[in-house]
Amino acid sequence: MAETGAILIIESDKNIRWELETSFQDAGFETWTAESRREALKVILHLHPEGIVLSTDLRDGSGFELCREIRQKQDWTPLIMLTEKQDELDCVLSLELGADDYMAKPVKQKELTARMKAVLRRGRMCCQEKPKKMVPGLLQNGDLEVDSTQYAVSMKGKWIDLTRKEFDLLVFMMKNTDTSFTRKELLQGLSENGMETDERIVDVFISRIRQKIEPNKRNPAYIKTVRGVGYMMRSLPVPALK
Repeated sequence: MAETGAILIIESDKNIRWELETSFQDAGFETWTAESRREALKVILHLHPEGIVLSTDLRDGSGFELCREIRQKQDWTPLIMLTEKQDELDCVLSLELGADDYMAKPVKQKELTARMKAVLRRGRMCCQEKPKKMVPGLLQNGDLEVDSTQYAVSMKGKWIDLTRKEFDLLVFMMKNTDTSFTRKELLQGLSENGMETDERIVDVFISRIRQKIEPNKRNPAYIKTVRGVGYMMRSLPVPALK
């Protein structure tokens, strides 16, 4: 399956917009561009891009607010936020508002295109039928299944779309069920690029994972909060095959 597709670049700075557009086109993507919130919403409504790159600084408003607006419309198009500076608060806010990934400017073009391919690939996998055969790397806990080799997650046979960092955190916890971890310990597995240093980001990831996998959001069955420590993935019985 092709990893490229049609993406929308929302960036007010014409030089940065041109650089991003050129880089994505060189990587095989079809691109549309917008320099304002209003223009971006029109493109999203009429052209339905497969992916979105969104700058936080727009001519007619905040990229954060536009991200919120897009998600409030129940539009789950894969979205990467470009923040103006490498700041934990901007990172946390991007993820809380529903961005699938983020990068701080100035961005590395090849890394950005690789990240876009990854979020598009995960989004497309959620639309495919669940494979009937077991595969190597399959982790099971209750009704939750994680294929660590194909970056796929399902609950009762229904695909769940996670960002890469959410996925990595879930796999780590699935491999270490019934073990309590501090936020610092969980953060260590997400900090390979050195960007995440604020332990509060763990709470953001846990909250988003819970929203996607927990049948009862008010009383989580899988990821439990351990007071004074951090979090733990409970081990639940796997349903018998019928």
